[in-house]
Amino acid sequence: MASNVRQYPPHDARRGSVRYATQLLVRFGPASLEQLAPVADLSEGGMCIRTNDVLPTGTRIQLAIAIGGKEVHMTGEVVWAIRVPGHQTEFMEYGMGVQLLDAGPDWTRAFARWKDSL
Repeated sequence: MASNVRQYPPHDARRGSVRYATQLLVRFGPASLEQLAPVADLSEGGMCIRTNDVLPTGTRIQLAIAIGGKEVHMTGEVVWAIRVPGHQTEFMEYGMGVQLLDAGPDWTRAFARWKDSL
């Protein structure tokens, strides 16, 4: 059965896993889950959070995402961040790339269920 979900990018040797475009939401913040933003793309090892409230690279953040029928909490690290003027968000890449640090087996199972449901 063919999936209508776009893989982004289709193949990129720099990343350890394929990223999937999504419309999930993530709660996040450096100390607590005070911010909410959409996830542009997702992989087992990281995500792109579409926000202009970016944090500096190297910042460790707490994350909570509802995926595969379960809310999973984990820690990540900001690996890239791009802020653009608000009027340009429709035309330019912006947000934060987050590498997951301690996702654990709950995340692995939830991500697999979500991916299999696509």
